[in-house]
Amino acid sequence: MPRSVTHRVLTLLLVIGIVTSVLAQTGQWVDLGSTRVYGKNDHDTIQVRNQGTFRTIQIRVRGNAGVHFSLIVVCYGNGQREQIKVRDVVQGGSSSCVIDLPGARRVIDKIDFLYDKANWGIPPTVTIAGLR
Repeated sequence: MPRSVTHRVLTLLLVIGIVTSVLAQTGQWVDLGSTRVYGKNDHDTIQVRNQGTFRTIQIRVRGNAGVHFSLIVVCYGNGQREQIKVRDVVQGGSSSCVIDLPGARRVIDKIDFLYDKANWGIPPTVTIAGLR
């Protein structure tokens, strides 16, 4: 094979490797579970349906009301628990910032979250999304 063809093939393989690596790092957002939150309570739990491994999560709120979150507790498949202070109001139709989970990607069993009591006419729905 001539030198210029070999050089082009190697360059193409290098570009393919870089693109594949970048795409693998971007990940995919997955719906981990949802629940309606009622203002009479101050906490709820989402049992995670997807048994993949995740490195970051995001809180999403649907409905007309904002929810003031104070703390989330991520319970992993191996029994470990991670407390994460949120202290953020997530308005209806929006999302929290991306919340990085420490360590490597792990299976999430459930997520407990604490929020301020409120009198919402129609209870908002909270969804937790996870990034693979």
